[in-house]
Amino acid sequence: MQEIIGTLLLMAVNFSQYDMPEQHPLIEAVNHQQLIDTLCEGKECNALAYYDDKKNTIFYDDKLTKDSMIAQGYIVHEMVHFLQYQHDAVIEEPDCKQRMLLEREAYQVQQRFLRSHHIMTYDVDMAIRLLSGVCSR
Repeated sequence: MQEIIGTLLLMAVNFSQYDMPEQHPLIEAVNHQQLIDTLCEGKECNALAYYDDKKNTIFYDDKLTKDSMIAQGYIVHEMVHFLQYQHDAVIEEPDCKQRMLLEREAYQVQQRFLRSHHIMTYDVDMAIRLLSGVCSR
């Protein structure tokens, strides 16, 4: 993925409201168990990537390959979170609705990216729909 990080960042910028930042995030492949431990408290889950704003790093499942447009879509999604932090769109201690707005934006950019490559976006479409009910629980 390292060799296409600039291209994926450019795609995230093109499909979002953000300007190109001066710096790029770091990107690091990790095993799936590390994602589970970090994001899901050690319980099996479908986590594939996340952006760590403290380390300025996108961590992604080492099974994702640069040749997969779906995998690239996950990285573009996380690039949006990087851009949100770079442009101060994330407030300190956001509430549920604010977090879901940020997440929706990342999914919408991922959706645009995939559609631009003529890839069906059923999973992303479903995630966007589900976000609207998360904070009402």
